[in-house]
Amino acid sequence: MVCGARLRAAGGDVDPDHAAPFHLVTILLTLVAVILAIAIVGLISWEVRHRRSDLVASWNPSTYPGRVSGGLGMLEGGSVSDRLGPDEPAAVVLVHGLGATADYFGDLYEGIGRTRRLVLPDLLGFGRSLDEQRHDFSLDAQVGAIERGLDAIGAGGGRLVIAGHSTGAAVALAFAARHPARVTDVVLWSPPVRSHAEDADDADRWRPFGLTTRLHQFGTDWSYRASQWMVRHPTSAGLLTAWVAPRIPVPVSRRSVVQSWSAYETVIDDFLLHADWVSLFDVDVPVTVFHGTVDDLVDRTELTVVARHARLVEVDGADHHLAVTRPDLLFDLLER
Repeated sequence: MVCGARLRAAGGDVDPDHAAPFHLVTILLTLVAVILAIAIVGLISWEVRHRRSDLVASWNPSTYPGRVSGGLGMLEGGSVSDRLGPDEPAAVVLVHGLGATADYFGDLYEGIGRTRRLVLPDLLGFGRSLDEQRHDFSLDAQVGAIERGLDAIGAGGGRLVIAGHSTGAAVALAFAARHPARVTDVVLWSPPVRSHAEDADDADRWRPFGLTTRLHQFGTDWSYRASQWMVRHPTSAGLLTAWVAPRIPVPVSRRSVVQSWSAYETVIDDFLLHADWVSLFDVDVPVTVFHGTVDDLVDRTELTVVARHARLVEVDGADHHLAVTRPDLLFDLLER
């Protein structure tokens, strides 16, 4: 009988002892093929979305060298023209938003440097201003750091325009409130004024935010650890951020995770979820707010209420990144 079973196997029947390994190899090869197909489709999809991004098309890296002055990291350049009148701003300060750095603005505004100083600070705890020994990232601390940075580069006494993107709007307004005689204009792009933004159970309100912010909103131990991992492993986290955000220039995504977790948490809590925008907008300086019609981070009704003394300019078709896609808005304001 044993001899017969072997003969039947030799004659074409499958030996049960060899069938199981054969099926296992087939399953593994099929899984590998499926994973490769998914990966290829994902890469093609990412590339298509990346190439179609207005933000990517608009952005080029800054030509200004990075430096640390007065304890504040920054990109800085330009020079003051003798044609400027005594009441005209000699410097323009651009403040980035949550989870970003000065690199977010790229080289888009460097034309300002032909007639003025251009200063793009990294807020405390972010990018070149990363300091693991620091624990105070409040609005007062951020404004004080910008003051010291401007003093250190010799731009501390002149008149200036300060502009802020997203949560950087809170810093710009707080700076203007402290220096109303120096600030000629406040320009805000997409200030994240939202009603009941602290409602973490409302998934729709959090969907427009970035990956780390969405992790933060869960408020669980695993989400906190995941967020900390992103902060502590910037190389890996930068690649992950670039993968999940194909509309953002890759250098910006990779740079954006160079930050202190404490700074990130403070910005989320104090500049976003619990920001007192009514008080922040109560400044004795002209304020212009640019916001897009397709910006999910801005509650336009709430913005109209809290910014009742500001000039609100709705930009048709623009999203939260109009600071990069529409640099002409600031150039036109400076030339008026």
